[in-house]
This record gives sequence, C-alpha cells and structure tokens, in this order.
Amino acid sequence: MGSILSLLTSPEWWFTAVAVSVPVGIFSAYMKEWLSSALASISQRYSLYRQKKKLQRDKVVAFLVREPQLLLLEYVRFGTQFIAYLSLAALAFAVPAYMVLIRHSPEAAPLSMFFSATHPTADEIRNSAVAGGLLNMALLLGLLVLQYRLAQQASICKVARRQLHKNAARRHARPPA
Repeated sequence: MGSILSLLTSPEWWFTAVAVSVPVGIFSAYMKEWLSSALASISQRYSLYRQKKKLQRDKVVAFLVREPQLLLLEYVRFGTQFIAYLSLAALAFAVPAYMVLIRHSPEAAPLSMFFSATHPTADEIRNSAVAGGLLNMALLLGLLVLQYRLAQQASICKVARRQLHKNAARRHARPPA
C-alpha cells in the first residue's frame, strides 16, 4: 500500500497517466463514430440474414406439414444425428481420460501396444498428448456444429408437428355439412 501512495505522489506517474489518457481519449472519440456505423451495418445485415433464414425455415415447415411421412423421416434423421452427437460427446470425454491414463501409467494404457514393442517413451507420450489435445478440440468443434444443427432440426420438427396437430384439430372441429 505504501508503494502505491509513493507512486501517486511522484510526478512521473502523473505525467505518464496524462500522456496516455489524452491520446486514448482522442482516439476513442474518432473510433466511436466509426464503430457506431460499423455496428449499425452489421446489425442490418444480420437482420436480413435472419429474415432469409426464417423464410427458408418456414418453407421447410410448410413442406413437412404437407407431407407428414417426411416429418416422420425427419424425426428419424434427428434421432440418428442425436446418437452420433452422443457418440462424439463420449469420445470427447474419453480422449482426455485416456491421455491421463497414458501419462500416469503407460503400461496400463489399452492402446500402448501401438506405440512401440515395449513401453512408450516419454516423447511418444508427449506426442500422443499433443495429438490427443488436437483430436479433442476437433471433436468438441464437431460437437458444437452438430449441436447447432440438432437444435435447428428439433425446432423445425416441433413447429411442423404443432402445425400438423392444429390442422388435424381444425378438421375434426368442423361441424358436418
């Protein structure tokens, strides 16, 4: 605490603080205008993108409502992709566990026979840890992509199923003519 107080009393600190704050303030004043216009442009483009995606989604939903058999196939596709997602998730959690197993007990590692005829060397373990880390990052990225697609697909199926049920309820609710 004493060193902070001594710094506050030194003219070098005050000169440095003023010398840094004035250019930063001027720079931020100019950047504010540019940043505002850039964010407005990005916001407008994103809004148009979302409208386009919503129109595409509404077309798919309308098509699935017209063809209920395809809605069933869409649910089957969703189920198989969900199984793939769970498999990737299990693999993404197994890779780090396997790397820990190799690092702490190389002879007990299930795949140690692939490293060499005897026990793996320290370099082989280090290389496999790097490869395992890269593999794990790739798996996690694949999980994110698959999770996003699954969420979109589930949403489309859910909306189409609801519209299908609404249409069926309207047909049954009409009085006979």
